[in-house]
Amino acid sequence: MSKLRTFSMSRNLLSGDLPYAVFENMIYLEVFDISSNQFTGAIPSNIFNLPQLKTFSASVNCLSTVLPTSICQATALEYLLISSLQQSGNGECSTFSFDYITLPSCIWSLKTLQQLYISGNSYSGKI
Repeated sequence: MSKLRTFSMSRNLLSGDLPYAVFENMIYLEVFDISSNQFTGAIPSNIFNLPQLKTFSASVNCLSTVLPTSICQATALEYLLISSLQQSGNGECSTFSFDYITLPSCIWSLKTLQQLYISGNSYSGKI
């Protein structure tokens, strides 16, 4: 899968943690879409190190709302779609947390970012 450009598994009933090792050789990956599933755990930090990644879509899952600091190195990222990270497609997340999380400040400095969807995550702090 090293030449894969689009990885889309949205609107399924897929669950479990996202494996870190999957992204190590996907240097041509431009679109990653796992929205509307039941994935759990943290967003793997190495996905934002992919040089061609333009779209990251993980809305409506059971993922941690803490974004990895590697997002600051996402030099090609245009679309960051992470609304309702702790609400799966069936509306339930066993790991649901009411903690208020601050977005990494580098989000506001990403030069290529065109769309940022972060609603429904209880983010706090100043913009």
